[in-house]
Amino acid sequence: MKKFAGIAFVMSAVMLTACQNNVVNSDITAESTENTSGITQTSNTEQNGDDSKEESGTESLTKEEQRRNELFERASTVKRDDSEGAILKKMGDGYIVIGSGISRYLYEICPWEYFEVGNGLGDFLAYYNLKSEEVELNGKISRFPKEISDKLNQLNSESTLENVEELFGSPSENNNMLKLELTAVEKGIEYFGGNKVRLYFGYTDKLKVYIPNSIVYVNRIGNHDFMEKNDSEE
Repeated sequence: MKKFAGIAFVMSAVMLTACQNNVVNSDITAESTENTSGITQTSNTEQNGDDSKEESGTESLTKEEQRRNELFERASTVKRDDSEGAILKKMGDGYIVIGSGISRYLYEICPWEYFEVGNGLGDFLAYYNLKSEEVELNGKISRFPKEISDKLNQLNSESTLENVEELFGSPSENNNMLKLELTAVEKGIEYFGGNKVRLYFGYTDKLKVYIPNSIVYVNRIGNHDFMEKNDSEE
């Protein structure tokens, strides 16, 4: 009897140990599964978060910023030997045709910032921001050649575009001037004083003068380099 009781005791101990091991293994498996699920869930959350950030970043851009990015990206594909037609095809639809005698095509970002494609003297593509830097009309301007500075010093905020024409000439008679009507309330005159001076006179309720920023992407006439920045930007 004692022998059978001893065997029964040993078997009970073995079974108890086995049960305990099964419980422990079940706990470990459950914990492992739970941890794996947590890792997967965290990974998915992070990925969704990145996607949301990307979408949010795109949505946070204004229409003006989206348009600017789009046009700069297209302009980067233009080559020096592209014809006017090839440039227009790469830049896409949505341009405004201006000019008299010489065709000029404007891809507008906003009323004073645009890409221009033109022909006549040579096919070209250039970016312009007419209002990059304002010149204060304080009667003390000396940064330009003396003739230009003296004329600017005769103007103030109360001056008109007619006053500008009296000093710099009429756009209709002068090849280095261009009259612009950018919005229903804003009119302006773009002045090209050789390679060293480019000015934009904008008028709404008062006169303002700006130094435009420009980047030439394509100009097959003259000694312009690809992506050359205009001298007036310095």
